[in-house]
Amino acid sequence: MPLIADKRDEFGIKEFCKVCKKCVKTCPGKAISEGDIELIDGILKWQIKQESCYAVWRKVGTDCGVCLSACPFSQSIPIELVNNMKNDKTIIDKILIEHEKKNGIRPYIKQPLNLLE
Repeated sequence: MPLIADKRDEFGIKEFCKVCKKCVKTCPGKAISEGDIELIDGILKWQIKQESCYAVWRKVGTDCGVCLSACPFSQSIPIELVNNMKNDKTIIDKILIEHEKKNGIRPYIKQPLNLLE
């Protein structure tokens, strides 16, 4: 069955990520940039330091996934909150507060791991 293309729905995920930064704070390899979105290969995105990320994978012997598990979007966020996020910026704070109540705060890693040990 052919799919009918529709326009992209900008629901505020970039604005959410700029406020949240849980992935940045919890990444053991400090592989996720704290800076703004950059144009990389023609796509606006945050720069990932692939070598730092992979070094953690090698150190622990498997994939890491700390960034994904720290992200509120990897948990269940009520769809009505997500749908209203672009119209009401206070919803971002509400999502973050509810996420921390439900899941706690993963310890923030201030320094990169010494991956040469």
